[in-house]
Amino acid sequence: MKKFLLFFALFTTCLNPAAATDYLRGGDVSMLNYVESLGAKFYDADGTEKDVLDILTENGVNIVRLRLYNNPGAPVTCNNTTYKLPEGYLDEADVLALARRAKAKGLHIELTFHYSDFWTNGENQFKPKDWQELSLEGLKTAVYDYTKEFLQKMKQQDTTPAFISLGNEIQDGMLFGNYQAVDSVNGQSAENLAALINEGSKAVREVCPESQVIIHMTMNKQWYLSRFVEFFTQMQQYTLDYDVVGVSYYPYWTDEHPSILSELADGLWTSFQKPLMMMEVGYSWTQYRPSGRNGGNYEGQLHMNGTPYNEASKEGQKKFMQEINAVVEGNSHILGYLYWDPIMVDQQVGGKWIETCWAYRQDGTNWWQDGNVVGNTTWFDYGGKALPVLEAIKQAAQTSDIQSVSSEATAPAGYYDLSGRRIDWLTPQKGIYIYKGKKVIIN
Repeated sequence: MKKFLLFFALFTTCLNPAAATDYLRGGDVSMLNYVESLGAKFYDADGTEKDVLDILTENGVNIVRLRLYNNPGAPVTCNNTTYKLPEGYLDEADVLALARRAKAKGLHIELTFHYSDFWTNGENQFKPKDWQELSLEGLKTAVYDYTKEFLQKMKQQDTTPAFISLGNEIQDGMLFGNYQAVDSVNGQSAENLAALINEGSKAVREVCPESQVIIHMTMNKQWYLSRFVEFFTQMQQYTLDYDVVGVSYYPYWTDEHPSILSELADGLWTSFQKPLMMMEVGYSWTQYRPSGRNGGNYEGQLHMNGTPYNEASKEGQKKFMQEINAVVEGNSHILGYLYWDPIMVDQQVGGKWIETCWAYRQDGTNWWQDGNVVGNTTWFDYGGKALPVLEAIKQAAQTSDIQSVSSEATAPAGYYDLSGRRIDWLTPQKGIYIYKGKKVIIN
């Protein structure tokens, strides 16, 4: 089945059109400056030390995800325990710097607004410290202003994101608190959630109308196609403004093979005419975190990768990404994928383990590192060397069948848009079209 992407025309104005491809292959690099500051080093498959973004692009990666938090370092209490993110990272200055690095390497950018000072997910959506006392109307204004002001900064430095996620895994709502948006798909406050999202969308449309708005959900044993359809059907009555459905998919949490994503994409397209973006996928290449890191073997996240696999190995991780690529290549309604987390390494440098952690945890008056639970899922081993998984991504990039045509050429007859309508231009238009059965970029 050919992949007919509806949204890649945005690359012709928002980003470098020459770098556009048939689908997106990438990962989250939000913690890159953080791990590098602690001494992390990255090596290609031959053992040569390089900028990790060079290693990624050399292996077919064409997009990175950047996550933004309002005030990382502000304490948040969850399940009677107080946590905080490392200060000086994942904030505006850090994300802007990462965006410049990504742009310099020719990478497209997906930007996620967490609207929080700390990790958010399907269970936890912490309001930022500075927004705690706001009414619903105050939150709507805050979402609009914050989104608009940061996007203006991104645009001013010529790093406008191709995709923008308003929230992270928000199927059960966002900005929980006195004005919690929604606590279930059937909650009466679903209208609040739509109102908050639409304020973010309004800011996107005003600052960077070429960018695509993503609503990021998660797939688990409770959230399959029927729940997605239920959610977006409910949101339709509030005229939710979005372009793409995003999904977090892990075989560990779903006990499902990647083929379920094709079913999800087809169902969402049939019901809403919205494409799917894999916002998070992941697979562990070893069951354990490094034995020397914390004085013993501790299981890492996704440790045996769920029922479909029930194993953890470097070759298994490679095979998993080959399967992910096959699903994307075989479904016209899937835009691509973002891996989580390819670069947040646990690594020994100079005989000493670098002190990476997902968060700091408070114990009395002291703060302790809570460990790196994803070091066993990255694309680099505990020595920082590229794993075989990158071969799978590189192979997928090399087998792309997309063509590129200069905008200076006159488009011949026989071109069709992605809805099947014949195109005959007087002046060539930038975008993606079908010609003789193949995808063609006019750039």
